[in-house]
Amino acid sequence: MNRIILAYFLMICISNINANESNCRIKLNLSNTDTNTFFYISSETTFYYTSRMEGTIDSICYYVDAPIHTTLYINNDAEKAFQFYLHEGKYILNIDCKNNTATVVGSSLNDEYKEMMRINDSMFKKYNIMHAILYPYNGMDRDSAHLLLQKYLPLCNELSDKHVKLFYETHLSSFLTLEYIYSALEYTFEDLGYDTIEYDIKKLKTLFDRL
Repeated sequence: MNRIILAYFLMICISNINANESNCRIKLNLSNTDTNTFFYISSETTFYYTSRMEGTIDSICYYVDAPIHTTLYINNDAEKAFQFYLHEGKYILNIDCKNNTATVVGSSLNDEYKEMMRINDSMFKKYNIMHAILYPYNGMDRDSAHLLLQKYLPLCNELSDKHVKLFYETHLSSFLTLEYIYSALEYTFEDLGYDTIEYDIKKLKTLFDRL
């Protein structure tokens, strides 16, 4: 019964997204597939695509008003969840269904996002941080996970934050920079008493004026 409800919910979400004329077309290149392969694309609130490899899939299309940050889950492998943007235009999504990995080709926005997240992603992979974060689901010992996170996560966050900040300052025409300013200002206005260097309105305005 729960599966029927979930399938109905997914069908409504996907049909609503495709109600308008599509302006985002993603060509899918799938490798190492079998009948058990399952993947889906979602944001925090919406399922954008789900498939169980019951037939040949060539491309998926959407209508988007603005770029949407989404996550691709392949075979429910949360440790290798792939984050990317749905946006107007045509590009390619390569999915390796055996190794549960993915890449995007032909999307300048996703190229920028990959560069922005480069330090974070490389350090998460090097120190196996996501495995430790998800220890309740993969059998890793809790104490070992906590020790690993205490040792490496602060360093990862520090270096990643510096790289992301530099990205914003050197990619003034990027949607990602504008998105950061919007979200930061939104947060600041929601809590006027929250005043830090990161959420300083004057500094954000200076960055915005340089766009």
